[in-house]
Amino acid sequence: MIIVKLVGGLGNQMFQYSLGRRLSLARNVPLKLDLSWYVKDSSRSFALDAFDIKTEIASIAEVEKFVPPALSGLKKEMFYFLQNHLPYRYRRVITEPLFSYNPVIVNKTPKNAYLLGYWQSEKYFMDIDTLIHEDFTAIKPFSAVYHQWEVRIANQVAVSLHIRRGDYISDTRFRRKYFVCSTAYYIRAIEKLQQMHSNLTIYVFSDDIHWARQELPGSNSLKFVDSEEMLTDVEELLLMSRCNHHVISNSTFGWWGAWLNQKPDKIVIAPANWFIDRKLSEQSQDIIPENWIRM
Repeated sequence: MIIVKLVGGLGNQMFQYSLGRRLSLARNVPLKLDLSWYVKDSSRSFALDAFDIKTEIASIAEVEKFVPPALSGLKKEMFYFLQNHLPYRYRRVITEPLFSYNPVIVNKTPKNAYLLGYWQSEKYFMDIDTLIHEDFTAIKPFSAVYHQWEVRIANQVAVSLHIRRGDYISDTRFRRKYFVCSTAYYIRAIEKLQQMHSNLTIYVFSDDIHWARQELPGSNSLKFVDSEEMLTDVEELLLMSRCNHHVISNSTFGWWGAWLNQKPDKIVIAPANWFIDRKLSEQSQDIIPENWIRM
């Protein structure tokens, strides 16, 4: 059995599920998801149930077969230290060592394992990319608002421009860790696409639409997908994927909106640096697929 602990928002959950799906198929064992993080953090919620995912929710008893329930302090530190230093075939818990892609995870994770990490690289699941696209097919009905936006996007050469601010601005932990993409970055990216294609219509998705309306020049020519219209996160992400081309911020949410677009001629522009810290930035180079443009 492969159990993946989910943490974070929709984009993170999709990465974590995708690695788990790859491993469960390769080992021919069930995939289960540990949702205990969402009991402790009410700011996020499990969102993958909107998709046609192939998994079940792990029970407390199943999780406790891998992670002893009463560990704390020094005992907890010693447990994870030993797990991280055992040969892979003997490990019960596999912790992501670095942000960079690690082929050892794919090649040596045993068929019974509990995974902790973010796993933010398509290299973990490119062997089954067709299945991942199928798994992330929505199974819940879309709202009328979604369909209205979808029709507009389908009738134009559309660009999704995703702006992530929110907790990158308000939360001190994130503010110290992540770059906040500048207005200049978005303007350069738009200009780059306009040099390559004419008659583009740019759809702006953001957790801070008010900022985007004020900061982006030529706002009258942009289409702002306003959160006040009560689109779900899944609907926003899938609307992004319906666009022809993409400009993303350093956000896994925008990343998946671009990745799920299967148009062979799509252009994706992404920020060159994901993190402020130089070491983390070096480790995170595998986040951006090789055929995307870094700027």
